[in-house]
Amino acid sequence: MKYLITLGCSWTWGAGLAYTKGMTLDELKGAVFNKDLADSISFRGLLSKKYGYSNINFSMMKSSNQKQFRYARQFFSSDTFKKIKDSGEEVVVLWGTTTTGRNEVFSNEKNEYVSFLLNHPNHATDIERKFCNFFTENTYDHEHEIFELAQNMTHWNEYFKLLGVKNYWFDSFNHHDYTTNSPGTGNDYVNRTCIENFAINHDHGRDLMSQLAILAGMDNYDSNYHSNAWIHDNTNRINFLVEKELINPHSFHPTAEGHLLISNLMEHLFE
Repeated sequence: MKYLITLGCSWTWGAGLAYTKGMTLDELKGAVFNKDLADSISFRGLLSKKYGYSNINFSMMKSSNQKQFRYARQFFSSDTFKKIKDSGEEVVVLWGTTTTGRNEVFSNEKNEYVSFLLNHPNHATDIERKFCNFFTENTYDHEHEIFELAQNMTHWNEYFKLLGVKNYWFDSFNHHDYTTNSPGTGNDYVNRTCIENFAINHDHGRDLMSQLAILAGMDNYDSNYHSNAWIHDNTNRINFLVEKELINPHSFHPTAEGHLLISNLMEHLFE
């Protein structure tokens, strides 16, 4: 048994795959968490089926990069993964980074991890709003988050290299210029990194949303940052992809056709 281990946010999970043309917002909300569809016709499901992998998936709705790094630390140090490695079976890790405008922290009040969205008008709970306000005002810096992402990605690259595990990164719906220089050091911000194992290589549009726009024929797409699903964020890629029916018009997740195109983009990794 070969294993495809996937990490990421709702774009990797397959949120909204139940969308059909004309579906209302309320109808989509009632069907957005269709796990059977997500496991079968998301790009991870399509790739697993075509190339004979068992998909171990950690991506999830509203996930932050911080949550996915935590899940990775837990799984790749577990007895379950040790047994997989000891079996000698092939393992491929496909990992999607998401917006920096998300986070999770452990809450003493809740005695559990709490996820929250930064720069978001609505929060499900008061504690999410509290954390959002604190982190937005006191700690959040986009460029520093990109620097920390690059550090983490470099660390995991070295880890997987030592294990002999193939791993690939992709940006979900924003292109990130990963840097080896922390903005907090006072040094110049440098868009330079030694990360080379991207699933998709492109100078300024390696993310899945931009790639879908390019495939559908969009010549002049912007780089406006898309912070969270269900919010438009004023990027022209969204309007274009909704018109092309490659993302849905409510949550802005890829449609079934969008996932098929993404899986096609990833096929070269398995051939």
